[in-house]
Amino acid sequence: MKQIFYLLFFLVSFFCFGQKNYKVTKGELQLISRNAGIIIKKSNKYYEFKINYDFDNKNFKLEIEAKLNEISESDFQDIKNKKDLVFNNEIDSYKLKKYDKYKYISTHNQDGSSEFYKFNKDLYFLNGEFYPYLILDFGKNKKIILLESRGDYIIPTESGFKFLLNHYRDEFNMYQVVQLKTQKAIDIYTGYFSNLSKYYKVDTLKNKKVFFKNLYNKNILKTSFDSINFNHHFIVGYSGEKIKIYNYKFDRLTLSNVQSIKLEKKFPNAQIIQHNTLKKINLLGEEYKRGDGPFSVNLSFQFPDNKVEFKIFKENQKFYISGDFNELKTHEYKPVSFGGYYKSELYHTSEIEDIEYHAEGDIYITLKTESGYLKKRPFLIWLKLKNGKYSLNILDYLLNENPSEEVKKINDELPKNLDSIARINQDIYIIEKNGFYTYFPIVREIKYKKIEKFQDNYARFELPNGQKGWLDLDGKEYLDK
Repeated sequence: MKQIFYLLFFLVSFFCFGQKNYKVTKGELQLISRNAGIIIKKSNKYYEFKINYDFDNKNFKLEIEAKLNEISESDFQDIKNKKDLVFNNEIDSYKLKKYDKYKYISTHNQDGSSEFYKFNKDLYFLNGEFYPYLILDFGKNKKIILLESRGDYIIPTESGFKFLLNHYRDEFNMYQVVQLKTQKAIDIYTGYFSNLSKYYKVDTLKNKKVFFKNLYNKNILKTSFDSINFNHHFIVGYSGEKIKIYNYKFDRLTLSNVQSIKLEKKFPNAQIIQHNTLKKINLLGEEYKRGDGPFSVNLSFQFPDNKVEFKIFKENQKFYISGDFNELKTHEYKPVSFGGYYKSELYHTSEIEDIEYHAEGDIYITLKTESGYLKKRPFLIWLKLKNGKYSLNILDYLLNENPSEEVKKINDELPKNLDSIARINQDIYIIEKNGFYTYFPIVREIKYKKIEKFQDNYARFELPNGQKGWLDLDGKEYLDK
């Protein structure tokens, strides 16, 4: 029991300093087996050296457990005679660092290929997933790689790596070796569904600054910021008006005077405003071009719409609504009741010539998606008035003959008697009044002399005084400098 306790204490304390190496000083390595694991000899007895090296994502910490299980000499002889093992004298670690400069591509599986290589200083990549690793050092230059949680051993030998993998048993029996040269942007792409970002976290210092730490509790960017934003592809640090951008190789992108950045969820690119110009960059900070990312990402299965279908129609100079009554709710999330009828009259319509959804025919509103979108309430809807002007209303106001004071107040504060209006999507309208424009409700004041279409995250604008700039979807303006 003392031996087991010593291993546990030594290993855990070792990792508190952010190390990825563990030196096995008790016993002499005999062999490594895919099934039996690591066998060492100590005082003429044989032991299984078991190490559980697992990352707890919920609590963001490494959980490490190591112990010795004694086995009989007959069991050891039985293990020696089985397949899928590497003996002590076969291990040659002199080239272990050199091996990190190569990518290993399986040629065993005819249906597809698997890859293994060191992605960054914290993680190895294996067949679509990222894994922390531990270097086990048995002395006399006998070092091997252990991948987190899997019990997978990658062992350097004179002839190359020997892969003892549990989940891909025969996958790397044969493989091609390709040197990792200067990488292109696509080489840093981690995949939309990758698990890489779970091994990193934003943490706070005593001075309220934040830093980006890895699973070993190290400040991986070696600096601190006022705030940090990150996704599967980029890490963005903000200090005052200064913005620093990194990829997951932890290379700082050589981009100066960045005024704003918006990250793309699906693809490995980002939009930035730099020197008053809108750009799309790849993972190296260069102009994004075809081939810097995947040609397509099929996410349709992940984003089923929860939507309500309805239509607004006109009969005998009155407007009516019909549709999915159970799903259509007010801004107070109360179900819309049509009194048991298949349709309900819309009220306060005497001055109305047309209604947005009447003009478009049968229509639906997307309420939410699994990607995190949630429809803002109350629902906006535009009206064309008989005097030729346009107004924005809320659907709650039209559904109630005697609306509440709250509903009337919300409705009255919306833009009225507009010169033009166009729906950009179910949440945003571009409106005009007296020769000025805005995207409502992103910016409620109708103040822009000119405003262009959004290019994903930004729209170009000009103010009455001639000042130009960019508007983002949160309503923040970036004036030209």
